[in-house]
Amino acid sequence: MSNLLNNSFYGGTDRILFTTRVGEIAIKEVVSIRENATIQEAAQAMAKSRISSIIVMDEANQPAGIVTDRDLREKVIACGRDVRGLAATIMSPALIRADADEYCFDAVLKMIKHDAHQILIIKDGKFQGLLTTEDLMGLQGDSPFSFAREIEPQQTIEGIVRLSARLGSIVRFLIREGARAVVITRIMSELKDRLISKVLTMAEKHFGVLPASYCWITYGSEGRREQVLGMNFDSGLIYADPASPEQGEPVRKYFVGFAAFVDDVLKRCGF
Repeated sequence: MSNLLNNSFYGGTDRILFTTRVGEIAIKEVVSIRENATIQEAAQAMAKSRISSIIVMDEANQPAGIVTDRDLREKVIACGRDVRGLAATIMSPALIRADADEYCFDAVLKMIKHDAHQILIIKDGKFQGLLTTEDLMGLQGDSPFSFAREIEPQQTIEGIVRLSARLGSIVRFLIREGARAVVITRIMSELKDRLISKVLTMAEKHFGVLPASYCWITYGSEGRREQVLGMNFDSGLIYADPASPEQGEPVRKYFVGFAAFVDDVLKRCGF
């Protein structure tokens, strides 16, 4: 497998994204534990194999979930949880999956969409292996994968604006690597969704406690996920009815300012 990885990563990212199937590069010998294993046993297995996550297998020998370093930190150490408890009680059950015959760009798309660092590879209905972000780290520069990884660490609007300036380079990268138009629009839509989500998170932090729940929407060609770059961007904000008539105007003013803030940032990002 190492020869395939070296040839694919450094011989051209087009082979990785668009011609290599995930089953070819997935880790086949995945470290796992049974559902009745304890938290301590999971941590010991991870330490022994020097890995950051471990798969929990059910009685049918199918993946039931995954335990990560983050689970151990936040659900065990930080809470003073008994390590003699079952590892299954702290695992994340929602595992992202891909068929072994899917191309790598499909896996990358799912990782970007779900903010996942691992994806299970299934072949003929059975668990075949695991694909991680580390397996795809050979994609650098203007690849969509590296761009997606840089969104979350951004802490300032200026950082987001600078990052968004690279969207055009990603489109050129995908064209250069032979991606079809439908692939480009799918990938760019996911990246823009992630970027907008980050801007919304920043707006929430800037304006403080939300007075009501809300939903940011896009419609028109962008809502249909048909756009790439430099086109009209239609968006809006829907918020829940205030708890009382007296709160109506304060809530409205909050979201008017909130929406204007997001709109301004997105314009600076070229939307």
